[in-house]
Amino acid sequence: MDKTVILCSGSPRRQELLKLLVPEFEIIKSEADETCACTDAEQFAQELSKRKANAVWGRLPGQRQKDIILISADTSVWVDGREFGKPADRQEAFAMISRLAGRTHAVITGVTVRDEKRQVSFSEKTIVCVLPMSEKEIRNYICSREPYDKAGGYAIQGRFSRYITGIEGDYFNVVGLPVSHLWQVLKTFGFE
Repeated sequence: MDKTVILCSGSPRRQELLKLLVPEFEIIKSEADETCACTDAEQFAQELSKRKANAVWGRLPGQRQKDIILISADTSVWVDGREFGKPADRQEAFAMISRLAGRTHAVITGVTVRDEKRQVSFSEKTIVCVLPMSEKEIRNYICSREPYDKAGGYAIQGRFSRYITGIEGDYFNVVGLPVSHLWQVLKTFGFE
């Protein structure tokens, strides 16, 4: 592949996962608006990933666009038809984790891959089962740094893993990038 890959994300977790597929890439964080009126989880995730890709694409000089493949993603947590983004503070983190405890929820990641000729967007869904948690367990968890830069207020690969009883679907999707599905799409863009 002779094109430069750009990841439109500042997420260290996405960067680690993309390295499994593409050893070298640039990072340009998207400043796209992340609000969306969509009530369909998959549509919501795809819309935000498209916005992120298009925001970065629009900042690239025209002559450089022919040498670029962009990858953008947005992960959200959904329970009872409601989207849980990143908690703004402890109160919001407490409310989110309280809602997730003892239940299942969906984690949806929307991904967009774009070059000068086409744009492909898809979403991946994983169901996550969480143990019941006491108020003390929730308070202890939200006192860590872990909840505040992650959708739903938790990291499946971190301290919160002690409360996960199982998943149905792609584990890496919950971390922030559906590696296998993305690889299938990248192959259609010429990756081997």
